[in-house]
Amino acid sequence: MNQPAILFVMMETGAKVTEQEFHEWYSEEHVPLRVNKFPSFRTAARYRAIDGATPKWMAMYTIEDISIFSDPEYTILREQRSPREADIVARLAALDRRIYSLISDTNPMPDALRPSSIASNIVVTNSFTPAPGTEEKFHKWYEEEYIHALKQIPGWARTRRYKLEDRSLTGLESSELAKDIPQFLEVSEFDALSVLRNAKFPSETFGSDIVGNSVQSERRVFKLLKGYEPIAAFRSIKTPGSFTPGWNPSGFTFTA
Repeated sequence: MNQPAILFVMMETGAKVTEQEFHEWYSEEHVPLRVNKFPSFRTAARYRAIDGATPKWMAMYTIEDISIFSDPEYTILREQRSPREADIVARLAALDRRIYSLISDTNPMPDALRPSSIASNIVVTNSFTPAPGTEEKFHKWYEEEYIHALKQIPGWARTRRYKLEDRSLTGLESSELAKDIPQFLEVSEFDALSVLRNAKFPSETFGSDIVGNSVQSERRVFKLLKGYEPIAAFRSIKTPGSFTPGWNPSGFTFTA
């Protein structure tokens, strides 16, 4: 059975990498090498932080099966980087790469392909490590109360929950981020920034004993920069039923 996952990468260019060369490399080389080759990459999108915190740039990939990260055909991409990629990565201020396994998804089809045209405009992430002895209560609160309250916020689109499986941190200034990170990640998607200006998040109105007693917590807010088509996944699909409902995948050929 597949274990759905997410690849969550945050980056800071720093003084030695211009934003132009960073964006050109990421869009022209880094993302295509993954979404054009590996069907397990079901979605891909890049975001810019709008919360004033760093790292400033984030990339998020929905993964059909976490085993892709141990596939030699995938791992060789990091082991044998192009001269261009190796040079830029060596000059980045920070590259924080995290792999999470899926716990739950409000979308009944978590592996459904989503084209870049319907990527959510705003992503809010909340991460927590519950206090010792409270994990069961934490998960129950999240699934039965917190997510229900999120759904009441106008513009809410989707919420997913994940467990941290792996993290790697590199970069010339990465020591500033070198700390333990929360164990559980929530990724909530919204249609527009305006909903966040007036919305009260559930953690601000109830569940304070759970959130406040967490050993670690982290909250970030990102705005969509660019979505990418998961070309390899599109080409591997045998039936339109695997696509997001309501979207017509015209222009792609299903395999026999």
